[in-house]
Amino acid sequence: MRGLRKRDYDSIIPACTEELNQTESEGVFKDEALLLRGTMYILTGEHSSALADLNAIVENEACARDIRVNALIKRASIHMQLEDLTSCMNDFNLAVTLDSDNPDIYHQRGQVRAFRQDTYGGKLFFTILF
Repeated sequence: MRGLRKRDYDSIIPACTEELNQTESEGVFKDEALLLRGTMYILTGEHSSALADLNAIVENEACARDIRVNALIKRASIHMQLEDLTSCMNDFNLAVTLDSDNPDIYHQRGQVRAFRQDTYGGKLFFTILF
């Protein structure tokens, strides 16, 4: 987190990897480190590395629900960028099953629908928010 506060973005991926390489008793923020590293991979255009980290979170049922939902939203975003709309929507649907009260899911899904020029579907998902 120091890298974020200091805006030293080049140090974030190595710091997350260091956290992930610690033993189970030493590393208490493994899921958060995996999510942050996956996010940084997205921002640097390293989609395959990002997907590997996000997949690890999504497949880990012991991971906290909010972290899994966040990973699903980010993974859906990658699928959208790669023009795989089916996988994108599947991730949003899975996120809804995990936390139907999370407005970020509906907001992001609505944006995807609007971006894809499905104005009815986009408007429908945005109205669910309110």
